[in-house]
Amino acid sequence: MLQKITLHDRMLIFASHLANKIVAQTNPKIPAHTGIVLETYRKICYLTGAEPNGDTYMSSRLKALDAQQIIQANFRKGHGNTKFIEVANDVELIIDNLFPQDFNNIIAKNYCDIESIIVNKLKKGSYGATC
Repeated sequence: MLQKITLHDRMLIFASHLANKIVAQTNPKIPAHTGIVLETYRKICYLTGAEPNGDTYMSSRLKALDAQQIIQANFRKGHGNTKFIEVANDVELIIDNLFPQDFNNIIAKNYCDIESIIVNKLKKGSYGATC
């Protein structure tokens, strides 16, 4: 099923996975929120030469992926309208197979850049980061 969804949806799922992996190093109790996931998605698009879709459209895609149970997008008490995004467990198991090896190599080579974007976003006041 995941091979049949659009490239940008797959990049959004992968961005959710990466964002949560990096956020967990700072605050393992709360997953990445929509802002961090979309920022990660934009960076992945930049690195791979893809034109990113707009935030409003990608937010609607997050809702659609949530409805398909590929991700979970939930509100958390005490965080207002912020949605927190997690990738479904069965999708996590095959996340490395969503893209060809050259895509995975680009991400691995630029992992530190992606990590710095997320950490900087956390430093700007996202849910109690300790920086």
